[in-house]
Amino acid sequence: MVSGQRPDPAGSADHADTGERRGSAGRRGRGQAGPRPRATRTGVAVDYGGGDTGALRVGRPAGLLEKLVAAVRPPFRAEVLAFDPRDPVFGAPECAVGGCVRPRRQWGLCTGHATRWRAQGRPDLAEFTVTTNPAFHGYAPLQPCTVRDCGFGRQSQGLCPKHYHRWLRVGRPPLPDWVAEASTVPPPSPSPARCRMDRCPLWIHAGSVWCVQHWKRWRRAGRPAPEVFLDMAAERDEFTGEGIDLRRLPTLLRLEIAYVLQCRREEATVRVTPWQVQRIVNALADSGLTCLLEVGEEDWAAARPAPGLKKRLGALAFLRDA
Repeated sequence: MVSGQRPDPAGSADHADTGERRGSAGRRGRGQAGPRPRATRTGVAVDYGGGDTGALRVGRPAGLLEKLVAAVRPPFRAEVLAFDPRDPVFGAPECAVGGCVRPRRQWGLCTGHATRWRAQGRPDLAEFTVTTNPAFHGYAPLQPCTVRDCGFGRQSQGLCPKHYHRWLRVGRPPLPDWVAEASTVPPPSPSPARCRMDRCPLWIHAGSVWCVQHWKRWRRAGRPAPEVFLDMAAERDEFTGEGIDLRRLPTLLRLEIAYVLQCRREEATVRVTPWQVQRIVNALADSGLTCLLEVGEEDWAAARPAPGLKKRLGALAFLRDA
């Protein structure tokens, strides 16, 4: 926790009423078997043993929602937080690629150009920054499989997942010859449905409403509802900075994260990378938690409420600081 700087919206009186301090229900003494959080319909309860349902308590103080509503300023109340690329906390200097204004994150490059640089085999960085297209990775129109009349999106080697795995099964023959032979096979009839993403002509990936590339992006975004993902894509097309989407979080948990981010902005002591926070948000959304204070600090240290963060020490430090 950051002490002496950050006001506690929960208030000491509420913690005194519950007999606990910032989720201390999840803390353990040395040599003791600690309380174990378990998901409930209303959040995460902490089992103190004894086999008695009355032994289940949560650390959420009364009146926390109202206090957070009062404490969180309007810019941080939005369900999708967008940050200027030059913001001193959430932004960074611009990407080294000429014409790209997005914040640099790795090797002097924005996230998109860093991904492209790695995919190209990490060529000379100075030459890459001069010769590569400044258009952000992922904004170019998606291309269909190189097999004629196949409308599925490409996965690898210019092939859709179906044709790519068929090519692998036959021993990876010379690709041009194999594509020419595969192109003699009639396409499926009727044709599969088209991807739900606006202006995307590709066929949907198996079991999804998205083409294979938009399906991958949808998974990275935390598998939101289709309408939410469409809104996210539309907002991304208009935005040159980075953002954090909190729409999957319950109201109280969303306000808690917003308050933490607001405090980080006001303290301005360390930089915060939005995409790293988004991973934390996605893990919290999957955990079933409704309030950070329902789990103690030691449980956060062990990543029990969100096992997906167990190896992400920075993420756990962020949550424990919250």
